[in-house]
Amino acid sequence: DYMWEFSSNACSDSYAGTAAFSELETQALNRVMQQYASSMVLYLAVHTYGDMILYPYGYAWPFIPVSNQAAHIALGEQARSAVSAVGGPLYVVGNSAEILYTATGCSDDYAAGVIGSRFAFTLELTGGGSTGFDLPASQIMAVASQTFQIFRTMANNA
Repeated sequence: DYMWEFSSNACSDSYAGTAAFSELETQALNRVMQQYASSMVLYLAVHTYGDMILYPYGYAWPFIPVSNQAAHIALGEQARSAVSAVGGPLYVVGNSAEILYTATGCSDDYAAGVIGSRFAFTLELTGGGSTGFDLPASQIMAVASQTFQIFRTMANNA
């Protein structure tokens, strides 16, 4: 429920539901986030499509940067270096609306804007396949190992 907007196309891959937290999954995630809000330092949403480390806010263009944008960029660049060091791709680090596209009601925006998490990112991991999302099974172990470097770097430096 942060900059959430209704979308009427229920068949869209970005359909937001009938209201903020209308779906059981988002209700459950919200309960956990609310429970740990006072101690949440780092929030990571994990997607697959394109080797990107994205920070809030993604709901508007021109983009509105998170208040500690420089710290987000620095942490994202540390994670990018860690992935590259193990032979992974060179991730792009940037604001989600600038690098990818605008999207409303995103969980990283909510984590930063409502919950108050010091850091909030959406990781767009290596994708594949005809639509870009379905990573071939032969690449899963390599991408998982690379992704662990992101998790470890961000957890140790947040």
